[in-house]
Amino acid sequence: MASERQVKIAFQRYKYFIEKLPHPGCYTALHELFQSLCRHGFCIPSAPWLNPTELAAIVNYTAMFGSTKAKQKMLFPLDKPLNSYKTFWKLAEESSEYSEVPEFSAAFILRLLYQQMPFIIAPERVSLLFDRMMHLLSEPAVDIRVESCLGIRTSSLMEGARALYYRFLAACRQTETDFRAASCTKPEREVLMLLAATRAERLQFHNAELSLKLLEQKPYELNSLLR
Repeated sequence: MASERQVKIAFQRYKYFIEKLPHPGCYTALHELFQSLCRHGFCIPSAPWLNPTELAAIVNYTAMFGSTKAKQKMLFPLDKPLNSYKTFWKLAEESSEYSEVPEFSAAFILRLLYQQMPFIIAPERVSLLFDRMMHLLSEPAVDIRVESCLGIRTSSLMEGARALYYRFLAACRQTETDFRAASCTKPEREVLMLLAATRAERLQFHNAELSLKLLEQKPYELNSLLR
């Protein structure tokens, strides 16, 4: 079994590489890797090390802890933080004790599915998911509830979310100026204001709601990108 000290050192090494990644300078490279995974059905035989959940973890932590220095230059290839994350995850698992009770023998599989599944979604399914969500939210009572809670009609919410999705597929990095120049629709602006968060807001939400105290549990903490 891995010791608590080994897990702590591995996590510190992972954070070290994250803090050296340029924010937002590295997002285009990360987005290209995710696109490559999508094109190959999330399994690239020549790159078995490439995993969508790990890419999402890198993006999440870079959004909170990455370097904001003026020179947004990659100082090392992305395999550095990705490999350090794998090492941290491996040691975290080795330090965890699983119950020997037969009823809990599948605990690791459940944790793995919980961790991996949100990020394994083919682009072809996204349009169907938007349609399904629109159907679920189309009930009058639901529409009234959504508007009272979020200040936006469900039709505008889904229209804006769909437009933003396709917009960010074309370019993963976009500024407020980009949105003004493109004359984005009212639903797009409304949904963006609903979903967007500053770095300080994201970090505060992570620390208050999502961050797990035990290091061996951190590979399974909810990604703030899913908030």
